[in-house]
Amino acid sequence: MIQAGLMDELGFDTWIYELVPVEKALERLAAFGITHGEYSFEHLSGFEKEGKMWEKARELKELVSSLNVRMVQMHAPFGDLDKELGSGDENMKEKAIGRARRWLDYASLLGVDILVMHTVLVEQDPKLDSISVARRMEESNIEVFSRLSKHAKDLGVKIAIENRLESIFGCKIPDLLEVIKGDPDSLGICLDTGHANVNAIDPSVAAEQAGDFLIATHVHDNDGSGDQHLPPLMGNIDWAAFRRALEKIRYEGPLIVEIPGSNSDMRVCDNRLLIARVSAKAWLSGQHSL
Repeated sequence: MIQAGLMDELGFDTWIYELVPVEKALERLAAFGITHGEYSFEHLSGFEKEGKMWEKARELKELVSSLNVRMVQMHAPFGDLDKELGSGDENMKEKAIGRARRWLDYASLLGVDILVMHTVLVEQDPKLDSISVARRMEESNIEVFSRLSKHAKDLGVKIAIENRLESIFGCKIPDLLEVIKGDPDSLGICLDTGHANVNAIDPSVAAEQAGDFLIATHVHDNDGSGDQHLPPLMGNIDWAAFRRALEKIRYEGPLIVEIPGSNSDMRVCDNRLLIARVSAKAWLSGQHSL
């Protein structure tokens, strides 16, 4: 069953306060009584570029402790890193592996249990058919995450592989299950409800497919036409069915809402958080069902 106090454990990605530095974002979440969260990559990328991640990690760990906010997840770099991890250039690939390992180190130093990562992308070979391309992507993901999981295990951190937005290998839960079965103790699944919906996959079905391997979530809504990152109940996802699926697999949460705020108006950020929290109370309790 979903924990009785799950509403108290509803968390937010710091992306909702993209307008301000991560320290201010954390303080704002705490001010609204949010006790769980995820560090967005956008909030931490500047520290990485400036070489200040080690120093900042220690400061942030002290801050969240004082605020009584538990950061259960952290989003790893994505985009370029996904491609570099699957590069045919071994030098580039090894540098990318090293960077991913450093982010596992950062998670450990921050006291974060789970690092969320996207699947590896491989260079497209026009001579290959679609089945061969998918097989090549699967093999590359198995190889890369097998290597990373060893470092994760040493640190006591888990890697949650997120279902992709693009309609390619990695967008479906069975794809991810093939990758994580090599080390299910250190690898799991992050279910992004919006990504599933864009791919015409019912998030409730995806949750049941993930089962015990579901260790992280990105909760948001859309109308199926694009990755809109709306608060729940503002798109066409069947949230009652999703709640029942979480109960069925005995997911213990917390659920992490991943929606943007505003890059110009703090009140917009606050209002979107409040809307998401009110909507979550409705669908988690089943009050919104007809």
